[in-house]
Amino acid sequence: QRPEAVERRHGLGLRMARENIAVPTLVIGARYDTMDPVHMEMMANKVQHGRYLFCPNGSHMAMYDDQQTYVDGVIRFVHDVDAGRF
Repeated sequence: QRPEAVERRHGLGLRMARENIAVPTLVIGARYDTMDPVHMEMMANKVQHGRYLFCPNGSHMAMYDDQQTYVDGVIRFVHDVDAGRF
């Protein structure tokens, strides 16, 4: 579904809650996921301290079918948060 349709279905409460998330947040999307990667990237951009990780060879189980991208991205995110760079 298009991101706008998801927004309409879940309503204003989801938008307001998302914009109030203040902790560093990693949102992961994948090319073969049933969740739209464009929508996942939009979600990362809506939270206050969001980062988007795209797994080009992944599905909803990117931690298995795109392990290198997934693990490298999670480790980089944790290191950046820990070092205060994010």
